Amino acid sequence: MGLKMTNLVDKKCISTEWYTPPEILEPVRNLFGGNIGLDPCTNMEKNPTKADWVIGLPQDGLEAQWIEARGKTVFVNPPYGKALYDWISKVVLEAFRGLKIVLLVSASSRWDQAKWQKIYSPELTTFVMPRGRVKFFNAEGVRMKSPPYPSVLYFYNIDPADVKKHFGRLGTVVKQEVL
Repeated sequence: MGLKMTNLVDKKCISTEWYTPPEILEPVRNLFGGNIGLDPCTNMEKNPTKADWVIGLPQDGLEAQWIEARGKTVFVNPPYGKALYDWISKVVLEAFRGLKIVLLVSASSRWDQAKWQKIYSPELTTFVMPRGRVKFFNAEGVRMKSPPYPSVLYFYNIDPADVKKHFGRLGTVVKQEVL
């Protein structure tokens, strides 16, 4: 029995390759002055972020040093799946080193997990809860239907006023202070 997967949501996370749509990438580029310095987890051939420096297979963005990111700006839409917690740890480490980072992840209810709570480091300045579900593109470039979970954007080392300016139309902007 064959199941036609055309434009369906991948509820079982068979694929971890989901591309960020332009309605998210354009405000990120604007926030960073027009260019994203680094995308450490992209498809080298497709690279929808058009970042100045990209890391993708066979390189491992988790192992690379991000500090060389041009303009010290990084956009991360990590692979969804088991490696997500490793990506969160890497983002927090690189933010501690001073990089300006925008992290796009699912807003699944994982708040109770110590691994998830690492996301709330002192460098986290703001987060945005987009209205509606982010409709990602699949590996073939087809915009998919809504995923079964909402998304959230986390901003590290970035002025909350700048986040509000560039992302306020997308949803609720929350200034974050970790005590």
